Amino acid sequence: MTASDETLTTDEARAADPAAVPGVLRVAAIASLGAGAIHATAAGAHSEHRSAVIAFVLIAVAQIGWGAWAYSRAGRLVSVIGAANNAAAIGGWLRFMLYPTLGS
Repeated sequence: MTASDETLTTDEARAADPAAVPGVLRVAAIASLGAGAIHATAAGAHSEHRSAVIAFVLIAVAQIGWGAWAYSRAGRLVSVIGAANNAAAIGGWLRFMLYPTLGS
């Protein structure tokens, strides 16, 4: 086993340790879990619009999945995927707020 293998193993162990997750990432994870729950509820409230239900369910699954993952693991990949997830949610919200009749 080389020194780089030992470092990789140590880094992986640290990333998998829930105590190693920074407080800021834990707050983001909890916020994402809450946002996912809200989006899941919104899917039911908009049941008459199939495309809205699909969009709400997809973002709910993404936010809840990322929130659970981020709460238990730390790392650059977790943070980057969380940022991309939230950018997509904000982008989708802006699209419907700025152009509500686009495509109708």
